[in-house]
Amino acid sequence: MVTKADRTHEVLLWGATGYTGKITAEYINKNLPLDLNWAIAGRDRKKLESLNEHLKTLNPTRPLPAIEIFRLKEEDLNILTRKTQLVISTVGPFQLYGSDLFRLCAQNGTHYVDSTGESPFVGDMIKANDDLARKNGSIVAVSHNRRIFDAPTRRVDVSIHSLKGSVSGGTLSSFINAFNRYSFAQLYAIHAPYSFSPKKPTPTEPIKSSSLWIKLFGLLYIRNLGWLGYQSQSPIDRAIVHSTWGLLDGTSERYGDSFDWHAWVRLWGPIAAIFWHFTLWSLTALFSLRPVRWLLSKIWYKPGNGVAADKIQKNWLEYRTVANVDDGPTQKPAKKRKSVARLRFDSDPYFFTGVTLAEAAKIIVRRNDTQAHQLGGGVLTPATLGDSYVAALKEGGVTIEVKSAEGKETVKW
Repeated sequence: MVTKADRTHEVLLWGATGYTGKITAEYINKNLPLDLNWAIAGRDRKKLESLNEHLKTLNPTRPLPAIEIFRLKEEDLNILTRKTQLVISTVGPFQLYGSDLFRLCAQNGTHYVDSTGESPFVGDMIKANDDLARKNGSIVAVSHNRRIFDAPTRRVDVSIHSLKGSVSGGTLSSFINAFNRYSFAQLYAIHAPYSFSPKKPTPTEPIKSSSLWIKLFGLLYIRNLGWLGYQSQSPIDRAIVHSTWGLLDGTSERYGDSFDWHAWVRLWGPIAAIFWHFTLWSLTALFSLRPVRWLLSKIWYKPGNGVAADKIQKNWLEYRTVANVDDGPTQKPAKKRKSVARLRFDSDPYFFTGVTLAEAAKIIVRRNDTQAHQLGGGVLTPATLGDSYVAALKEGGVTIEVKSAEGKETVKW
């Protein structure tokens, strides 16, 4: 077992010259503690040296990260994961390039966070490596940036309230790879609500299923959120958040027996909701066709590339949430308590990804008092980093507000 004293770096960024990797490197360079001992890693020394020259222009007084050259070979990755306390991985599609790195981090007791939205990869890694990671004390946090509001409750509805963003070549490649490897039936099973959770819920009363109006026409209205439609990322997010429910059940941070989480996107009205509903399913059907996926891979950005950073500075991301407290079946609907929340980041979602990855890494290597550390390791979720993570996101420029539905007890972090 490699000890902390044997490791050269606190944090190692793998895939640093890719689209998300470069953004993450820039954030670490600008915002994380100056005494952080970190490194950038990849296969191309010239690209890594070029990145360091770029980082020097952004923060001339900061020591540059070390450069580590490794191939995607097991012997190289084994050395890499033994040299650092934590690996941040931005190399996707993760199903193609991430499995060996994930396994070796678990094997060598190396902490790990990544930017994946690939549920098949997450499910496979939990099955294959969770016990090994727990044994070796490795905190493997699948960094997924859509789960902030996690109060003990009955039902949570999260909505993308407004968004202006971009899609990189790596993100598109991950989606294409999933459709190439799995059938619709397999993807449906992988994205089941509790597919990643270590246990299943036993609600105090039956979970209410979606109405026929929602299933057929996508018509849903929630007070404080407005008219809503399905969010394409929802199945992935839901499985991650319900995994948190299972991990924290039995702890002081437990969510409750009837916890149920859903994600949506805000629309302008009922007509827009119906139009969105049928457009989304039509696009999904088109995406299922192999020739369409092949064409998209040819005309869109290649993996590692995306919209130029100077063109996405004025993008933004805002989520709003309604969380219903589990008051039990005897409480009248009109008197049931609920809270509303808002998360805002005034830049592109890829910059938000960089913030969440870097701040999670800092907490894991510099603290030992989070729920993630108390759980002793394993394949965990960002929510297990708790209030420390919320405070760190604030330092990274994220606004989070929570208040009761009546407008009282407002909290800003």
